[in-house]
Amino acid sequence: MSYTQRDANTERGYSMNNEGSFMEQASKAQLDLVGDDNEGIQKNKNMLRWDSKKHKFVKGSGIGSDNKKMIRTESGALISASFKSGRFDEWAKKKHIKLPRAGERELANAGNLSKKRFRHNKVEDAKPLDKFSYDYDKKIKKRKMNEEGEQVDKNGLGKKRVGDIHTKSELKNASQIRKDRIAYEKRKAKSTRPGRKSKGGKSKGGKGRR
Repeated sequence: MSYTQRDANTERGYSMNNEGSFMEQASKAQLDLVGDDNEGIQKNKNMLRWDSKKHKFVKGSGIGSDNKKMIRTESGALISASFKSGRFDEWAKKKHIKLPRAGERELANAGNLSKKRFRHNKVEDAKPLDKFSYDYDKKIKKRKMNEEGEQVDKNGLGKKRVGDIHTKSELKNASQIRKDRIAYEKRKAKSTRPGRKSKGGKSKGGKGRR
């Protein structure tokens, strides 16, 4: 018959020589699924796996950086394909522009491409005014002034609108030029006419200063 002391388990638990209890041993247990050495890591990288989207065997796990597609920029740097917008390619395809490659002759009008400016040719009808807006009367008055500025008056003088001020055009027709000449000749003849003299030999004008 085996004999065990009553406090044998207690003494074993307090002992520092053994490996400890089952809980301590379980907490220290470790299971490595990935190789911790360089050979194991390199082996996992070279391992092939089936890609359901590409329908072929590919390297890598497909998680994280292994699943990102890289592209090379003009400077030769590798960046993620998500940074590629494709706007320049769409613009070149729409404008039927083909840029020359290295060693090819440049386009004859390449210098004029940057000088072209965008010209706005789209014309839309004016929106109807809102009667309940606070400046409805002001807008109605301004619209009437614009319509009057586009019309031609009875004398043949067009009205030119500068800002919010209506000014007459400086161009005159033949009849107006003739009237201005006649008025100028009358003023000139009147100014050169000698004045009347009084009996005392003085002009009819006011007395001179003393």
